[in-house]
Amino acid sequence: MPRLTRVQSQAATREKLLDAARTVFAREGYGGTSIDRIADEAGFSKGAIYSNFKSKEDLFLAILEAPAMADLPDLVTAIDAAPGQAAVVDVLAGWANGQAHSQGWAFLVLEHVRHARQNNSFGERQARLFRPIWKTLGEALVAKLPTSRKTVDPETLGAMLCELAYAPSMSFSSGPTAGDLVRLALTGLFAEEEPRSGQPAPKSGKRVRSAANSGATRKRRA
Repeated sequence: MPRLTRVQSQAATREKLLDAARTVFAREGYGGTSIDRIADEAGFSKGAIYSNFKSKEDLFLAILEAPAMADLPDLVTAIDAAPGQAAVVDVLAGWANGQAHSQGWAFLVLEHVRHARQNNSFGERQARLFRPIWKTLGEALVAKLPTSRKTVDPETLGAMLCELAYAPSMSFSSGPTAGDLVRLALTGLFAEEEPRSGQPAPKSGKRVRSAANSGATRKRRA
C-alpha cells in the first residue's frame, strides 16, 4: 500500500478526531467534554487536536458542518421521487420521526448555544450554520407544492421542518410525534387555496355579475 501524502495524512487525522469528538460529545454532553477526553478517545495528543482545531467550540462546530445532516441528499432524492403529495408527506413524516429519536444532538446544540452566549462567542458562524440545509430541503419541497403555494420561501419552509423534527421535546414525547406535526403543517401547505368569498370560483371566460348589477337589471326589465 502506498504511503499517504502529508495532506492525506492530515485529512485522515482530522477525520479520526471528528469521529472521536462525536462519540465524546454524545456521551458526555458539551459541557462535560474536554480536549483531553477527545484526545484520549482518538488516541492522539492534545497537540494533534490544536493543530487541526482552534478550540473545543471550533471542533464542535466542525462536526455540525461536516455536514450537520448527512442524510440530506437521500432525503431530497426521496422527495423528488415521491409520486404524489401524500407520498411526500409520508417521506417527511417518517424522516421527522427518525430524527426525533436520533442521538440527541438537538440537546447538544442547545447546550452549546447557552455556553456560547454566556462566553460571548456566539457569532456569524453559528447563525449561518443550518441555513444551507434549510434552503436545500425547502427547495425540494416547494417543487412539489401546488402552484398557488410555490411562493413560500424555501429557507423558511426548510427551517420549519427541521425545527419540528429536531425539537428536543420530540425526542421523548410519545405523542404527538414529530411526524404528526410535520403532517399537520404540510396538509395545510398542500391544500389548494379556496376563494375568499367561500363561493365557487367563476368559470373561465364568463363574467360574474355583482348582486347590485343583477338587481338593477331586474328593475329595468320590470
